[in-house]
Amino acid sequence: MRSTDENKNPSLAPPYGLGNTAKLTKEIEKESANWFTMFMDKALEKGIKKCKGRAGSNLLRDLGQN
Repeated sequence: MRSTDENKNPSLAPPYGLGNTAKLTKEIEKESANWFTMFMDKALEKGIKKCKGRAGSNLLRDLGQN
């Protein structure tokens, strides 16, 4: 097994890792919560009952989700 400078000195390791993964996870959670809130707001504004009666309706399409 070949040893590298990164193995000898962890401070030379690339600047990504567990800490950045945790930050990214928090950002994704926040964005998904924001998306869900906006989705529900639009659904309530448009009225989900409009979509109920149509066979094969696609709620995301009906709400104009990007």
